[in-house]
Amino acid sequence: MRLGAPPKAMPRPPTPCGTRKLPMALTSLYRNGYNEDELNTWKGVGTLARVIIEEGESFESALKRFNKQIQADKLLSELRRRRYYEPPSVIRKRKKAAKLRKSRRTTLKALRAAGLL
Repeated sequence: MRLGAPPKAMPRPPTPCGTRKLPMALTSLYRNGYNEDELNTWKGVGTLARVIIEEGESFESALKRFNKQIQADKLLSELRRRRYYEPPSVIRKRKKAAKLRKSRRTTLKALRAAGLL
């Protein structure tokens, strides 16, 4: 048996991302009782939005809860942002513009609170 290989008696954990294999450290964590959601969170993948429909709950209310959860997790905005490749220079410009907007907003809020505007 090679050093670091899982024991033969223990089944290999399922790969959460299709054909991609888990790193060895995460494989040992999986065997030690951590579930897939915890492993994905540690890998930076995050978890999928899930909604469990209650007894007697309508589909519309479950869909509304699902949409709220997706909005809270910012999944759709992340998906739109990653749709096309964004060069590092554009990322820096976007972040700088956001920082400037936030700075202006807080300055205006402070001036309004002080009664100067």
